[in-house]
Amino acid sequence: MGHIAKTCLARPASPENSIQKKNMGTSEKKKLLSTKPIYSMEEKSYNCEEEDAQKYCGELQLNILSRKDSSGAGTMRGLLFILSIASICLVKRVQAIDWGACQHIDLQQNFDIDKYLGTWYEIERLYNISGKHSCISETISRIPNNAEGKLELLSRMTNGDGEVVATPGQLIIPSKGEKAKLQYRLESKFGGLENRLEQQRTLNYWVVATDYTSYSLVLSCISFFKIAHTSYAWILSRERQLSENNTNYLHNLLAGYSINLNDIVKVNQTGCIV
Repeated sequence: MGHIAKTCLARPASPENSIQKKNMGTSEKKKLLSTKPIYSMEEKSYNCEEEDAQKYCGELQLNILSRKDSSGAGTMRGLLFILSIASICLVKRVQAIDWGACQHIDLQQNFDIDKYLGTWYEIERLYNISGKHSCISETISRIPNNAEGKLELLSRMTNGDGEVVATPGQLIIPSKGEKAKLQYRLESKFGGLENRLEQQRTLNYWVVATDYTSYSLVLSCISFFKIAHTSYAWILSRERQLSENNTNYLHNLLAGYSINLNDIVKVNQTGCIV
């Protein structure tokens, strides 16, 4: 893992729409403002290219039309929604966004965390990888003398300069409920400030299917007030390659959750030094 994707919405509304609103008569504007809050966004997912993300991420195509009331509740809901999506744009990846809340996911039954420990190699992932990152892996191990239900998760990858980058994180084991419903906590630093800020980011780590010895499918989802959501998926293997049969099996599981397989990105696991 090691990296949480940034969400990028579709491009801003066309200038023609703005002109039409400007040319509205007074009665038409009053009628528009009297309607209930409407959140409009392209219905289909939009995967941005890297330069699109830099240009448009944060320029949200989200038209919030709120009726005037003394409480301003509609406007506040809209602002909270914008802030939630914009916060995802602070991190360094590109990701699609879909309508509706996160769907229910059936997880691995009788999940055994001890069998799951060790090194897993990323074979494929749902979101795009910007830059020439390869040889991505994660090693999960127990933390000595830790009784708080936390595991160490050390992510490694090779960047475009051929350097191996290691990112520390933790897996949080649920104290009750489904044992496969883990949480991944990434410790990261945001530069650009005189004093760097340290921030912990948490992402769901749901083990959907694993045989512990060859493959694992991990899903995650972030919901924005159940109005929209963004999904993540990782296909992992104990080796740097995964058999075609196991890959097809995991692809079928992804398709069952309406995940577009065309959005799946392969991770280069050749020529790795770690």
